[in-house]
Parts: sequence; structure tokens; C-alpha cells
Amino acid sequence: MTSLEILQVGRPAPFFRVRNSHGQAVSFTDIRKNNRHVVLCFCRGHWCPACVARLEEINAHVRELEDLGAAVYAVSVDSPDQSEAMREEMGLKFDILSDQKRSMVRAWDLYNPHEAGGIAKPATVVLDKDGVVRYLAREGMVKHAPISRVVEFLDQCLLEGEHQAMDQPTTLARVALSTARQTGRNLLHRGSRDNWKHYVTLSVELGLLLHNALYGGQRVFLSREYAVPPETVFPYLATPELMSLFLDATLTRIQDSPSDKDNPNGIGSVRKVKIGPTTLEETITRLEPPYLCQYVISQGSPLKDYTGTILVSKTQDGCRVVWTMSFKAKIPYTGRFIAKAMELGFAKGLKALDKFVQ
Repeated sequence: MTSLEILQVGRPAPFFRVRNSHGQAVSFTDIRKNNRHVVLCFCRGHWCPACVARLEEINAHVRELEDLGAAVYAVSVDSPDQSEAMREEMGLKFDILSDQKRSMVRAWDLYNPHEAGGIAKPATVVLDKDGVVRYLAREGMVKHAPISRVVEFLDQCLLEGEHQAMDQPTTLARVALSTARQTGRNLLHRGSRDNWKHYVTLSVELGLLLHNALYGGQRVFLSREYAVPPETVFPYLATPELMSLFLDATLTRIQDSPSDKDNPNGIGSVRKVKIGPTTLEETITRLEPPYLCQYVISQGSPLKDYTGTILVSKTQDGCRVVWTMSFKAKIPYTGRFIAKAMELGFAKGLKALDKFVQ
């Protein structure tokens, strides 16, 4: 099962049960209380300077998030005692949930087994009152989507009705001297053998991370805003003939949707895509106009496990298009280069779309 199948915008998140910083077992029902949303920030651990900086950033916006109807929590694999001591020392206004057994991060496909005995991959997730993922930002070791984006998203949810959004890490976490000092105190006061092992085996871990980056699954993330509503942009992203206008490719529908009589480009429809000398076929797997279109490459691809997701969300001035592609390369160690080429090509296409929708 791929990450898109496990944790996906617009679908319920897997059930979880973890412990709060006081050691009490909690589930989604417990942490939601009377709030309309739950903001979860997954962190690597108390020993990570970028994560400490991230917690400080959230702390500066926590009241604003709560005023928008959200309960705010961080999640890590640290023990409840470690989390509570760090929360008190840093003056955090929100709780840190402890997933020591790694059950939640595994279930949500946010588990990194290569560092410090297994830790959480950085991510920010917003759930609605029903546990459905409404916002998702998969982040890097020191790169994070700004918390201001989450504030903006929640504000728009309340003003315009709930819609879906994905985000990418766009800002480098600022690791100030005070953050470095705090990280040192966290490590010295609450360090464990696993944490020290992390530094002793750093070269091995970095090698594994490099191998996974080059050989493992790749992810291309593109985002662009338009000064028109989603209803204007979406047809260009879900109709083969219109997509051919702005992409350097020729798309033709070769099979109508077997389940949607009103829309031949609906779920199950197949389109032929010709890109240079390569010809492949794509099948639509999800379609929720005017916000979501998902497809897979079903034939003729030099890639494995390819899934494309196009999300269109409302903004105050129009809409934001987020196009995500995940895949594995059939030829070892070529995935990163293919991903870069795809990023450049599709970014050019989204820019060219301006003249058709503005």
C-alpha cells in the first residue's frame, strides 16, 4: 500500500491511539473535544534542532489556530516524560503526543526506520471533526511548510466552506543559537542510548537516506495560484483535449468512463499520452470536480507505481493548483533525475496555463 493510499487528502486518516505527555492513552475522539479541526505536527525528536525550531514556530501561532477552532498537538516517538519535560522547559502552549510504539507513524506511513531506532517523518496534518484529512504537508529534515499556511487554510475553511489542500515544504527552519542551546539541553537532560547511537552511526544513516533518495520512491510537487475560481481552472486539468493546450504533450481519450454516463472523462476513463517519442496510457481513478483528479499510468510507462494527484483549492483571490506525482524508476538510481525533468516540464505547463484561464 502506497503513502497516497494510507494518508490522503479527502479521506479518513487511520485510527490512532497514543499517549499524551502525562502518559494517558488518547485517541482522535479524545483530542478533538469540541473543536472543528485538529492540527498535528509530526516531529523527529527532542534532539533535533529543526524540530525544536518548528515547535517554537507553532507556539507563536497556537492561540491563532485555537481561535479558528483547531486543537493543536505535536507528535513524536519520544517518551511521555521526555515530551512533558521539554514542553514545560520551552513553555509550549500545546501537548506533545507520544507514539513510543511507533504504531501511529507506521499506520500513517510517516515512519522512518533509518534514524535513532525509528522516528517520525516530519509532516503537518489537519483533520476535520470526522477525522478526514483536509490539509497535508509532507516535510523534510529542516524544510517545513510555514504554519501561517495552516492558519490561512483554516481561515478559508471557515469563510468559504471546507475544501482540500496539500502543501510543500518551502521555508528552511531557522535554527537560531537559542534553538541550538535548547536542543543541547534536551539531549543532555533527556537523551537515551538510541539518541546517542544516532550520532555514532550518523554516516551509515546518511548513506541509507541517500540510497533511499536516489533509489526509492520519488515525489514531484508543483503548486501555482490563479486569479480565477476552481470551476474555471479544473476543466483544463481533467480534460485531455484541454490539457494538450498547455502541456508539451498530446492527450487523447481512448476509452470513456464506464461508470459516469454524464462525463466521458470520469472515473475509469483512459487517455493516451504522447510525450516526444514516448506513448503511454493513463486511467482516471478519482474525480471530484472541481477540486480533485487522480490518475495512474496503466500502460507503457518507464516508471513503476506512478500516481498523479491534482488538487484545486480556493484562495481569497482565486484558487491554488497543487499537482503531485509519485513513482519509482525502473532503472536504479535514475529516479531523482527523472523527477527533476518532470518538475521542470510540468512547471512550464502550469505557467502556460495562465493565458487560458486569466
